Amino acid sequence: MDIERIGREQVATLQELLDAGVTRAAVNHRRKRHWQEPLPRVFVLHTGPLTWRQRFHAALCHAGSGAQLTSVAVLALHGLRDAPEPARVAEVEVLLPVPRKRRSMSFVKVRRTRTMPPRTVDVDGFPCAPLPWALADACAAAVRAGEPVRKGCLYEAVQRRRVGVEQLRETFLRRQVPLTGELGAVLADLEAGAHSVAEGWGRRLVARSGLPQPLWNRALRIDGRFLCRPDAYWPEHGVVLEVDSVRHHQVGEDFTRTVTRQALLASAGLCVIPATPTQLRTRPDTALARLAEALSRAPYPGVGRVRVG
Repeated sequence: MDIERIGREQVATLQELLDAGVTRAAVNHRRKRHWQEPLPRVFVLHTGPLTWRQRFHAALCHAGSGAQLTSVAVLALHGLRDAPEPARVAEVEVLLPVPRKRRSMSFVKVRRTRTMPPRTVDVDGFPCAPLPWALADACAAAVRAGEPVRKGCLYEAVQRRRVGVEQLRETFLRRQVPLTGELGAVLADLEAGAHSVAEGWGRRLVARSGLPQPLWNRALRIDGRFLCRPDAYWPEHGVVLEVDSVRHHQVGEDFTRTVTRQALLASAGLCVIPATPTQLRTRPDTALARLAEALSRAPYPGVGRVRVG
């Protein structure tokens, strides 16, 4: 019998080993010399450090049948930029129906719930809660711990069309996550069309400035052809605000796309006002003054040619 093939990636429960014909005596012998038991009755069939995949599998084995990964572990598996890499997930959170009884221990956080997600999603071989559910659980955990919510993950999930804003709101309400404070502001940004943390700052800055309000992330067409989708656009003025994040817009192909897009907007006869997140945070008055000046000189030549939609 090839014992190392039992379980998943050399992770197996005691019951799986016994069902495969391994005797209790053999288990007791190997657990002292050749295996390790990171969680009660969950064995890793080697003595070296656990990989992140083994930690995730061990967490699911500990929780038992019907468990799903949720929270930060799922965000990491989806590859969201503001989530940690899977290997850096310190606490693996799992969802479990209320009748099941498992305790949190070691690196596993068991979240027992009366309302399990309506379906299980396979992500890289792991049973996971759907992404909106995992986002809600991650935000709830941050609120409980008094830590900042992972705003970037919310914006990115919507921007990449992994989730819809209304879907997020419904899931947060279903999970009884309070949509107040920082989290409420993010949902308001997303509903207004902002697609990043920096755009959220820009939207709130403009909203309380007294300036005319723009459209956020709306497709523009020129002479019937798609032009681009700028961050903010004042259609009656022909003014565009582009929030150029150093992280996402000033490296390699992203930088090239940003420069090309701004050149297209300018060639269409629109006034482009670029701003960085740092400028919006630390010099908001300067950014608003530039916008106000640009709006005061409107309309620009592109107003007659550029259409929204």
